[in-house]
Amino acid sequence: MLADLLTGHSDAFDGVPSPKAPLKRLGETRVVPQFDKWNYVDTEELAKQKLGTVAKESIFIKTITDNFTPFYTPLIPLLNRLRKIVFPKDKLWEREDEKLYSRMREVLWQVGEELKCGWS
Repeated sequence: MLADLLTGHSDAFDGVPSPKAPLKRLGETRVVPQFDKWNYVDTEELAKQKLGTVAKESIFIKTITDNFTPFYTPLIPLLNRLRKIVFPKDKLWEREDEKLYSRMREVLWQVGEELKCGWS
């Protein structure tokens, strides 16, 4: 999902082009070479590359702020909240976190509730 958001490999587009890679029509995608490489590397190398992009908050925020199209920009706070659960204090976990997915679901549920309140 994150790779799709970063590379623009999605049919969802709001018609507002990104200043870095303007899209000309609805449904048109863009390819960001930095992230397109992720489609062609082996799994272990891909994990290392993504870890360097996602684990540290400052790098993550700069990367997505610079590369998200306006359509996806509202997702940045949610994705960062999820990132903080997966990489607490910008670090990998030392041991398996058995409650990881339930905490992630809780964040998604909270956001869903916030959206419901905003629409009523």
